[in-house]
Amino acid sequence: MQKEKEIYTEVLQKEGKPAAAIAKIVEGKVNKLFYQAFCLLEQFSVRDNKTPVASIIKEASDKLGGGVSVNRFVRYQLGE
Repeated sequence: MQKEKEIYTEVLQKEGKPAAAIAKIVEGKVNKLFYQAFCLLEQFSVRDNKTPVASIIKEASDKLGGGVSVNRFVRYQLGE
């Protein structure tokens, strides 16, 4: 996480953003871009591209009346 924050900070400094605003911008970028790209529960569902996986799990838990969790998953990627 620290490395990602350093990368975003460096990019923003090169863009000429004000030093006082960089910390808030970095936090926003980490929360929005990093977590959604690399954390399974924060990623959007492939079914509708609007609902995070965590929300789908919560809905399933409520519907079934018990705990639902992710035990394993498979990642597919198009290309070579």
